[in-house]
Amino acid sequence: MALYKPEIFDVTSLELAKGWILTPEEGISTEERWLKETPWTAQAFIDQCGVKPNQVIIDYGCGVGRLAKEVLRRIDVQIIGVDISANMMKMATEYVSDPRFSVIHRDLFIEQVDTGHIRAHHGYAVYVLQHAFDPAQDIRTLSKAVDNLFFLNNAARAVPVHADDAICRWATDGVDVADLCAKAFKKSSPFALDYTHITNLPVGLVSTVFSHLTID
Repeated sequence: MALYKPEIFDVTSLELAKGWILTPEEGISTEERWLKETPWTAQAFIDQCGVKPNQVIIDYGCGVGRLAKEVLRRIDVQIIGVDISANMMKMATEYVSDPRFSVIHRDLFIEQVDTGHIRAHHGYAVYVLQHAFDPAQDIRTLSKAVDNLFFLNNAARAVPVHADDAICRWATDGVDVADLCAKAFKKSSPFALDYTHITNLPVGLVSTVFSHLTID
């Protein structure tokens, strides 16, 4: 039986973390993806969600803070990073190095949202929910935590598992995370990807803003 293996993300260096966050694809290196995709994605989030200064943002699956650092370069907001990896959380604090950024473990985040202690204007989940053990729970929590969710994910699930004492990098369980988001939020607003900046992954990408509000 395959078992969920989240420790695959508990890397010990920034370079290893980068390789997991943006894997090399179709001859494009991690570094090239990092340099090309990060600025485009940060600005797309700001534009598509209509982010305003001083608003609160949830960076769901923040990793080392790749997008948080870039968003904060562009607009004065408060960002709460959420992750399951203690090592990623530590590296994110160091990598972003900005008092407007804080980080919280995913389990505590769910608890804080459920008790009404965390509420934000916008959130983004970029290449994250396809890896989650229980995406339905993550999406339910996000729907309670944010008005708008910027969603950029693989169309297919890629769950980290191990089986028969050997690590199997990724598995699929057939769950459609975009469909779960559409059911949790009131509105869906697809947006176009600029493939001069966003790598066209072989499994395809889904790009949508899910919202409880009208986005101007």
